[in-house]
Amino acid sequence: MHRVKMRNKALKTLAKMSGGDRRRVLGTLERLAENPDRRGADVAPLRGYPGFRLRVGGWRVVFSRGGAAREISVLQIRPRSGAC
Repeated sequence: MHRVKMRNKALKTLAKMSGGDRRRVLGTLERLAENPDRRGADVAPLRGYPGFRLRVGGWRVVFSRGGAAREISVLQIRPRSGAC
């Protein structure tokens, strides 16, 4: 299992989200931490930037993965229209 670490920017966005969206994003991150390579996760590498994006409804979670450290670092959470 990987450890999920969030930057302050991502935590602030989570705090501003509605309860349903927040639960959905956190639940998806929890499943991703259990198995980052599982099928069915809507994860894609970012184009032109290091890292990955995870689609959760109308939200995008931008994160990076540390191989040996077994850590998922959430860099930002943005609405679909404002994500990279």
